[in-house]
Amino acid sequence: MPASTPGDNHIRRAKLSVAAEYAGTSVKTLRRRISDGVLPGYKLGRNLFVDLNDVDAMFQRIPTVVRPGR
Repeated sequence: MPASTPGDNHIRRAKLSVAAEYAGTSVKTLRRRISDGVLPGYKLGRNLFVDLNDVDAMFQRIPTVVRPGR
């Protein structure tokens, strides 16, 4: 199976520890986002998973403003 890219519709579920490393954040932050309803979480037994596509979508792109003369 080929590796999926962020534009694909493939589900890329990962444990929170893996997703936190992927996103460069902490597991606690991801748990907060799940609790806030920003990030959907999936539970299987005692393990909590997130879709890495949802982690990518959680981040908002900030437009860059180019100011003349700088």
